[in-house]
Amino acid sequence: GATLRFRTDQSTKLQVGTLLVMPGGTLEIGTESNPLPLQFTAELIIRDRPLDLTNDGVGVFDPFQFGTSLLAIDGTVTMHGAPKTPTFVRLAKEPKAGDTTLTLEQNPSGWQAGDRLVLPDSRQLPYAASNNAQPQWEERTIQSVSGTVITLTTPLSFNHIGAKEPDGAVRLLPHVGNLSRNVVIHSENPSGIRGHTWFTQRTNLDIRYVQFKDLGRTTVAPLNNTTFDASGNITTIGSNQIARYPLHTHHLTGPMSPQPNGRQFTLVGNAIDGGEGNQVKWGVTIHASHWGLIKDNVVYNIKGSGMVTEDGTESYNVFEKNFVVRAGSNVPLNSTATAHSELEAGLNTGFWFRSPNNYIRDNVVANAHYAAYVKGLESLTLAEHFEEEATEAFGHAKKVREIIATLDG
Repeated sequence: GATLRFRTDQSTKLQVGTLLVMPGGTLEIGTESNPLPLQFTAELIIRDRPLDLTNDGVGVFDPFQFGTSLLAIDGTVTMHGAPKTPTFVRLAKEPKAGDTTLTLEQNPSGWQAGDRLVLPDSRQLPYAASNNAQPQWEERTIQSVSGTVITLTTPLSFNHIGAKEPDGAVRLLPHVGNLSRNVVIHSENPSGIRGHTWFTQRTNLDIRYVQFKDLGRTTVAPLNNTTFDASGNITTIGSNQIARYPLHTHHLTGPMSPQPNGRQFTLVGNAIDGGEGNQVKWGVTIHASHWGLIKDNVVYNIKGSGMVTEDGTESYNVFEKNFVVRAGSNVPLNSTATAHSELEAGLNTGFWFRSPNNYIRDNVVANAHYAAYVKGLESLTLAEHFEEEATEAFGHAKKVREIIATLDG
């Protein structure tokens, strides 16, 4: 219920089991007017501590498994790392295996030596072949930056080709994303008890240029929640509790007055990295939260889906210029029925929306089974929707040609 403010004139580190921002409390790691300078780091480490699932009068009994986390209820959470603009950018020429430099479409600001980059697998493979292909995305580290040229510490292992016209002319080049931030929230042990974040009710949430690394406990396995009987006694302790995600707005109403940008919450420029071997269901989860700005974020390596609106009430949020890479299991979907059931469950998708009542602008998805899926839109993937429209348009064009052919002269 008080204020915890990280210094911005030196590097800092805080290790916690659970950090709880109560009503009236403030957690501040940099502000919009005073972000943490690029030369410093701030770490918030969620310790690898067992959840208290035994009601023995010792410790804090936690059957819903809220703990080992960052939680905010009606408080203020402000985190502003050093800006990186853009957070992802299109390349200006095709990177090839053996290259030690990348040429970007524009000068980056805030990119520096030591930053970790991700280049997606940009091959255009037939669907059947893509299901069984060895992935060719790769991570590399920046050695130096000079204008639009990034020098890497090690050469590329694969070609990252562009999309070409029939005559061989390059039409579109792939993007590269920057995964590094100087404010970092991460689990102490990615293979142990992972942390999660949960922001709810009247919390005033403004998080920009922060890395969320190795977080999230809810997995792609079927949900298994803690249950109670009619008297409130626990009947089972859940083994896969819902809603324990890396970055989660849960029924977040936001402040009584809008933020200066006119939104109820702000998530800008962040990097969400599931970490290797993760089984995390969702990366950024917007649940019964409205009028938010979700912009310029990079979501990488989430087993289920990258960005999600959970229950269909979410309205008027703006999802703009986000980059999702490696969303889904990258294993073959053996049948249409399997693919549909996984889509309905919110898996294997870059963006998964429970309803269409939000603004979706200029986002990019790479290396996911499906770019986007709107559960409330006739249970069609957007790709299927566009395919139907294209087929219909082709039919119209064919009919027009037939009519023209019958005309005299």
